[in-house]
Amino acid sequence: MSVTHSTRTGKTYYLHAGMTKTGKPKYYFSTKRDGTLVDTIPEGFEVYENIDGQVFLRTITKPTIQPEELSMVQAALLRHGEEWQYKAEIKKDTITVHECGSDIAGLEEMATMYRGRYQPQSKTPGTPPP
Repeated sequence: MSVTHSTRTGKTYYLHAGMTKTGKPKYYFSTKRDGTLVDTIPEGFEVYENIDGQVFLRTITKPTIQPEELSMVQAALLRHGEEWQYKAEIKKDTITVHECGSDIAGLEEMATMYRGRYQPQSKTPGTPPP
């Protein structure tokens, strides 16, 4: 069975293998099943999903930040808002916190201000926009 990863949005990715120009193996994730699929994650690698939902195979590095430290940051974030508002992750020697904006009133004001200003442009000169 091939290696798959389901993202937090529910999209499924399949691990593929290929070769570089120099003949070294390369690995990548794709939503397509066709191609050379991999049955196991290569030794020394791990699956990583970034904040945008992109999936990568990356080398495992020894973190300088301990999981307990990340847990402390996540607990502090939960005291300030709901779980969906924040995502904390470790990258090398840094804890990065991603915040989801929740300024709905500001977005509604912006939408009202710009409503009707967007006019699609036609691709062929002389023809009306769709």
